[in-house]
Amino acid sequence: MKIKLKKPVNRIWAIVWLVDLLFILSCLIISFMANEKIERLYSEQAAKRWQAGDMKFAQVSAFISTDAKTDQTALSNIRTAIMTKLKEDGYSDVNKSGKPLCDAYYMESEQAITAENISVDVTLSGVGGDFFTLHPFPLKCGNYFSDEDLNLDRIVLDENASWNLFGSSDVEGLQVQIGRHIFTVAGVIRVPTDTVESEAYGEKARAFIPYQRMDKVGTEEKNITCYEAVLPNPIKSYAFNTLSSAFGFGEEEDKGENKDVVCVTNTERFDFFNLIGDLKTFKYVSMRKKPIAYPFWENEAIVVEHRLSKWLLFRLILIAFVVITVIVRISIWWIKREKTTFELITEWLDGMKDKRNIKLEKKKEKAKEDSKETEEEQH
Repeated sequence: MKIKLKKPVNRIWAIVWLVDLLFILSCLIISFMANEKIERLYSEQAAKRWQAGDMKFAQVSAFISTDAKTDQTALSNIRTAIMTKLKEDGYSDVNKSGKPLCDAYYMESEQAITAENISVDVTLSGVGGDFFTLHPFPLKCGNYFSDEDLNLDRIVLDENASWNLFGSSDVEGLQVQIGRHIFTVAGVIRVPTDTVESEAYGEKARAFIPYQRMDKVGTEEKNITCYEAVLPNPIKSYAFNTLSSAFGFGEEEDKGENKDVVCVTNTERFDFFNLIGDLKTFKYVSMRKKPIAYPFWENEAIVVEHRLSKWLLFRLILIAFVVITVIVRISIWWIKREKTTFELITEWLDGMKDKRNIKLEKKKEKAKEDSKETEEEQH
């Protein structure tokens, strides 16, 4: 049976409602895609993995210029400041592992790795703390190393370095040389294949060794360029303020930034209001005024953040169209209504009253039937 629309206006509104439906579906699809992109940023999900009980946690990071000369002594002072703040506020023992702090630090240098008379230039990262807890890169073989290992002469290669050196990614236990120091391969991590992740990661081979061994490979200045931590976040921005104060920022200083340090809250960067704020500064995205080299996982997160802010703007435009059409349609109906506002309200109240009376009658009938069945059972 075909439904005939009596007026051309009705046909127009039918098309408008169809467009509204398509816009709503588009918003849902974009939201799903956005959540999927966020979930794939495993280096941004440490707080979720660390979550336990009712206490909320947040992942925070500080990206540091080499001009700041942040060495292990400076790092120790930063950690002490954070632990002192947590202890003063009663949050020093809330981590589920029993450890006082889940944090990591990182630096980079360019080095050559040698194995079996083959030399490969790599970006060598000196890492410490719970680095691979915060950054669980997918493994092709072997495992990670940690500060708690008895033998710190271990190295994690990526696929590029592994294939260039040995022609294989299954090389756990083999040895490589950096300068005059020998390292044993602990594991091999997968090279990213996603477009954004791969672009941020770069084509050059990478390798990771304990920060404590960076001086053994000829690195004269062991300047830490990234510090990260998962901290209690019982109220909004508590973790961020704890980190920024440890780096010497006062409460009045804006956003935990200066020419040498940029502090960010990884956990909240994809929230609605943060993405809205990102839209306001979008035209300045390409301007880097600070001499800070961000690690590849942060560059990837920045690209995704800006992309999601544009997706959010598109969704807001679609939702605005839907809301406007609904308001217009209700306004037209309101103007052309045949009854007064008082009559409409009275009619609605009467309808609600009738529904309530019907429900009461049904309850009374059911009570009578139950009573009758009880009497019959007794007889």
